[in-house]
Amino acid sequence: MSIGAKPWEGGGAASVPDASETTKGKIRIATPAEAATGTDDLTAMTPLTVKERIDAAVTGGVQYKGTFNATAGTPSLANAEKGDLYIIDTLGTIYGQTWAVGDHLLINEDMGGSITNSKIDKVDNTDAVTSVNTLTGPVVLNGGNVEADYTATSYIASSNNINGHLEGIDDEFLLTATLADPDFTGTPTAPTATQGDNSTQIATTAYVDTAVAGAGGISSVVEDTTPQLGGDLDVNGQTITSASNGDVTIDPNGTGDLVVGADLMPDADATHYIGDENTRFISAYTNLNGAIQFKAKNDQGASISKGQAVYIKGVSGTVPTVGLARANSASTMPAFGLALTDANDQAEVQVVTFGNLTDYNTTTYSLSANQTVYVSSATAGALTNTAPSGESNLIQNIGRVVRADASAGIIKVGGAGRSNATPNLDDGKIFLGDASNQAVSTALSAINLSSFNDDLTSTYQPLDAGLTSISGLTTSADKMIYTTASDTYAVTPISAAGRSFVSANDAGAQRSALGLGTAATSDSSDFQPTDAGLTSISGLTTAANKMIYTTGSDTYAVTDLTSAGRALLDDADAAAQRTTLGLGTAATSDSGDFLASTAGLNDLADVSFTAGAGIDNYILTYDNSTTSWGAEAAPTAAAASETTAGVIEIATNAEAQAALATDKALVPSNIGSIDTGDLNDDGTYLKNLSEDTTPQLGADLDVNGNAITSASNGLVEITPNGTGAVKLGGNTNPAELRFFDEAGTNYVALKAPADASISADETFTLPATDGTNGQVLQTNGSGVLSFVDQSGGGGGFTYSAVSTATTAQADYHYSVTGTTTITLPAASGVTAGGQVRVKVMGSNTVTVSRSSTDTIDGQTSISMAVQYQSLTFVSNGSNGWEIV
Repeated sequence: MSIGAKPWEGGGAASVPDASETTKGKIRIATPAEAATGTDDLTAMTPLTVKERIDAAVTGGVQYKGTFNATAGTPSLANAEKGDLYIIDTLGTIYGQTWAVGDHLLINEDMGGSITNSKIDKVDNTDAVTSVNTLTGPVVLNGGNVEADYTATSYIASSNNINGHLEGIDDEFLLTATLADPDFTGTPTAPTATQGDNSTQIATTAYVDTAVAGAGGISSVVEDTTPQLGGDLDVNGQTITSASNGDVTIDPNGTGDLVVGADLMPDADATHYIGDENTRFISAYTNLNGAIQFKAKNDQGASISKGQAVYIKGVSGTVPTVGLARANSASTMPAFGLALTDANDQAEVQVVTFGNLTDYNTTTYSLSANQTVYVSSATAGALTNTAPSGESNLIQNIGRVVRADASAGIIKVGGAGRSNATPNLDDGKIFLGDASNQAVSTALSAINLSSFNDDLTSTYQPLDAGLTSISGLTTSADKMIYTTASDTYAVTPISAAGRSFVSANDAGAQRSALGLGTAATSDSSDFQPTDAGLTSISGLTTAANKMIYTTGSDTYAVTDLTSAGRALLDDADAAAQRTTLGLGTAATSDSGDFLASTAGLNDLADVSFTAGAGIDNYILTYDNSTTSWGAEAAPTAAAASETTAGVIEIATNAEAQAALATDKALVPSNIGSIDTGDLNDDGTYLKNLSEDTTPQLGADLDVNGNAITSASNGLVEITPNGTGAVKLGGNTNPAELRFFDEAGTNYVALKAPADASISADETFTLPATDGTNGQVLQTNGSGVLSFVDQSGGGGGFTYSAVSTATTAQADYHYSVTGTTTITLPAASGVTAGGQVRVKVMGSNTVTVSRSSTDTIDGQTSISMAVQYQSLTFVSNGSNGWEIV
């Protein structure tokens, strides 16, 4: 008979070794005490023991569950667990308690499917105040309760505390004068003494007026008919006015001058004149900053609109009459300016002859900024941005568009009173001087070439058919001409390569231009003749680790050739190839040198054994002392227990997860499959990290290529304690904070400077509030940033034409049409001195209103109802605007 033998792992026949971290063998199951100690590396723990140790090691804690509506009772608490924490976001009375917003609701025992009020604890969001200023119970403070820091001397001491407070206020705001040396402010009053009283009683103004009048003096300035000043007159913020539309005349004597030591300003924009039509100054020795205009009479026979060009037709008395200029006739040219306003026929009209025509609708004639303006030849009075053409039309540049706008356009008028000296000229004509020495339009065909002083035969090319053919060609870049017949030329393309070829000096240079190699001048015998096998090889596609082989006559293919194959092919002989293949001596032995595959162990004559059923699972052993083989029973070991080392089966991942087996051992790969959340559900350990309300790191946290995220649009907060800071540490490069777009593709980054560029720590403190439109961040030199108006560019206002309610911005000029409201920005958000300018363009009412509690010269709003009225509002930087 034959015996089937299989190898025994772990030793010989004598015994099975103990298992270790390096040796397979038998192992003992750890006792609960050994498992608790956790220091023995040579005992195994069952899944149940691992569960018990995890249960004993982890601890419970409070877990935040979100907000709770104390009115609706949502979310439901029927299945809440011990440690669940909610914050009240809607107040109400529920579960036997009254809840306020911000109170905390804490579950002290598992609910188990139904709500029990005793399992709910309330944490109030406020702390009780036991006393205020030593008072308890419902506390009402009055002046007598609060000790004063002043001693009352000017008040009746019925309550020292109250009177002390009052006197402290008086001293702070200087509301009372000292008794010994009073300094009154405002308009204090006093009793009027009897005339003739010679006591130390105060003499009021009424007493003084009566006394002066009784002594023959004047009671008011108007009684002095020849008043003279004894010194400079200080108007003290008042105005010198007149009554009943009377004039205020200042008339120096003789040749005396009227000297003004400041700007001469009207009290409102564009409402007053210096002189008038019949009372003029002789001369003005000054610079002019404004338009120059003259008075005229509309004699067009129809109305003239603002901005139309006018010419002088005649005179009415001493006033010139004007009509609409048109460039198609010398009788309506040149223009002397543009109408300042609309004017009916035979009415007065002011004409701007030089300077700015403002508040003009440039869209009337489709004019754009910086365009030159001409008098139109097509429409009387019209303007155009294109110079008229044709000899029948005159040209007059009447000005230039400074600003293009539908209501606030500006044209700088210039060139009035003069058309171009050189008129237009028709096609094919030139100007030729006539007998009167004046330029006249003359057709070129009418000029006799003999009148020129040139010799035509020596100066000009004689007529030639070939040249005529060439002159008729249309050429462009990269073209050449060639003949198609006698004296007949055509055009064909010539590239840079073609030009290089034809410009070569010899055949060698031409071959070089064509990029030819030496093969171009070689004989055919210098090259490999055509061959079917070579053609087949040339058609193959090869790559690394390939070889070619024949599949037929002169037919080749590609197959893989590994490094192992190459190592075999380069061996010198068969022996070297066997070595490369790793073959032993059995490779060259005869088959008779081995047992047949059907031979049994009984074919081994030197094997000693006793046949029978009892030898199942015996193993083949060798006895060195007798130099013979024999069959022996396989060594056995007792099952492993907490007291005996022995054989134990390794737990599967499922058995490790179930944590019920007491006769299985865990290996490292089992540990990773254990979900601690499924071990039990008694609420005494952490199921996940979110349940630890005070987690701490024991070492640096390596995110290992992952991200720290939040759910439900929640914040990711990093809050250092006390004066701690969030540190972005640099490594080999300076630290960088990147803000990615919503797709996570691109980012904007803030990056620290390199170590070589910074010698000390720098901290920048951001402003507490946002700045206004157009402001920039500025540092005070100590790292404190603030929003300030951007300087540079010469300052000035940003122009804005509006007709609807508008919230103003600092340093804007608003040109307003229609009845509407302009709301000033908060003064506290505008740098002190920042301005807003408002101008009324129509006859409607414009209301300028404050923001919040700001004031406008002490008022809440200002109304502007006069056309062309303009006010400038200046911020005090805190709570008000001043009008200038």
